[in-house]
Amino acid sequence: AQNIACGLRHLSRRQRNERVDQAIELSGLTGLAKRAPHELSGGQQQRVALARSMSPGPKVILMDEPFSNLDASLRVDTRNEVSDILKRSGMSAILVTHDQEEALTVADRIAVMNDGRVEQCGTPIDIYRNPTTSFVAQFLGITNLVNADAQGACAHCALGCVDINTESSGDILLSVRPEQLAIEVSSSGEGMLGVVLNREFKGHDQFYDVQVDTETFVVMTDHRSTFESGDRVHLRMTEPAVVVNRN
Repeated sequence: AQNIACGLRHLSRRQRNERVDQAIELSGLTGLAKRAPHELSGGQQQRVALARSMSPGPKVILMDEPFSNLDASLRVDTRNEVSDILKRSGMSAILVTHDQEEALTVADRIAVMNDGRVEQCGTPIDIYRNPTTSFVAQFLGITNLVNADAQGACAHCALGCVDINTESSGDILLSVRPEQLAIEVSSSGEGMLGVVLNREFKGHDQFYDVQVDTETFVVMTDHRSTFESGDRVHLRMTEPAVVVNRN
């Protein structure tokens, strides 16, 4: 409680106690007010820090990599708790992070910064699905950057003639997410012929490296596909590729 009250010294004792009690209840720390820092878990300590920041009633809270020192499982639980607390409080926060998953999971809006300037700003879904530059496409998630020659709403590249999200002409660069590619047995005859170079099984999904001509593409499938290194397969696009500016 004393930790949470440290920014409230300008208030009367009654006002301090009211603010602290409100912050403790909102942060889910009821019953822990008298505990010392070493008696709290890592997640509880993060909630104390958030309660301390919220108690003065600021318009915006700045959080600079607040979960970076927590182990993986605790980090996920704590960021979900913090996100829920902020939503219930109605308070805005700026979260600085290099963790892509964290940004996509927590944020209502994301600003991707490159060399000190904002490269793109938007909702997590929009930025992931429609990156405007090669930097943003690579920074948020995995992507395949493909050189292509555009003619209107389609472009010719190593994947054949593919649909693109905006009409263009001439030399362009495409962003193709691994989940936008379908990998099929070579006898299907659809798409471009390739060879599986590597398979990375991750449990609920898996990633394949597939060579088509001189280019290698990362493809994501669910856990049921059974391709192995050396298999001849066909790759095809399942939705339009995204035209991005080169960085």
